[in-house]
Amino acid sequence: MVSLNGVKIKYDEGKIFVWRETWGNRTLKNPDWWEAKGSVRGDGYRLVGINNKQYLYHRVVYFIHNPKWKIHDSSRDNYIDHIDRNKLNNNIENLRVVTHQENQWNQNSKGYYFHRANGKYQAQIMVSGENNYLGVFETEDDAHNAYLNAKAIHHHIA
Repeated sequence: MVSLNGVKIKYDEGKIFVWRETWGNRTLKNPDWWEAKGSVRGDGYRLVGINNKQYLYHRVVYFIHNPKWKIHDSSRDNYIDHIDRNKLNNNIENLRVVTHQENQWNQNSKGYYFHRANGKYQAQIMVSGENNYLGVFETEDDAHNAYLNAKAIHHHIA
């Protein structure tokens, strides 16, 4: 159990719960834990309201398990990544702190395209903000494999 935005919160059986002592202006006779279900945004991420402030659900889950982590730090070095890329899989085992760049690496990307002028496949990879040319290939599989090999070298997340 930790405190966030002046409220006690906990994570139990895959759900976030908020300690509620009041409802509106009145004090509850029997304070209790209330499930904070939230809602899913258009981009697929779940939001949850805690004491009239909206948070991304996965950030709250990570914070509950790592209370020293700075949940309000929105810098490019403090992203929470879904390892399996499923935005609704908020199990702590699926969450990790990464930089913005590392978060971009964990996306589904082909890494190649069909170049109509020469009728071949061209592979490329983004490294440190620069697009790196990997070559031209006869087959889609060869281009994709070149991208995957470069990704294993350049997009390693510890």
